[in-house]
Amino acid sequence: MKNRWMALGLVLCVILMTFTGCQNSAKAEAAYRDNVTEAVTKINTANTEFSEAMRAFFQDLSEEKRTAAISAAGALQEGYRALGALEAPDKYQEIQADYTAGTGSIIQAIDLYKNEIQTVTEETFDETFAERLQAGDELLSSGHEKIVEATEKLQNLGE
Repeated sequence: MKNRWMALGLVLCVILMTFTGCQNSAKAEAAYRDNVTEAVTKINTANTEFSEAMRAFFQDLSEEKRTAAISAAGALQEGYRALGALEAPDKYQEIQADYTAGTGSIIQAIDLYKNEIQTVTEETFDETFAERLQAGDELLSSGHEKIVEATEKLQNLGE
């Protein structure tokens, strides 16, 4: 009889530990989703600021506008770095790998843009400049596709 109680107690402990583990897993998954949402919100804000700074710079190639555009580009990179560096629970590892790959391409694109912004002048603001930016556009596009894939997977897991 004593062995039965011990066995039952052991089974209850295992069930309790499993339940607690499930709760911890659910909390980690919810925290990850919240972190993704927060990172994407920051990226959206930074992207708006970057777009506005670029538009202003292309209208006025002054040092002030150049500095603002480069600064906005850096802020946007930081947003993408944060998304790419998130710690994901096991269930979301594949999704996070897609986010990391996508953000890596986008960060490279922004680096290219920053380099071009740094060196462009009134005289070099021409078709050749636009062609050089196209390489960044391609990196941006492929990175964006990876992020969209990851977000769709994340949404599908939540359903």
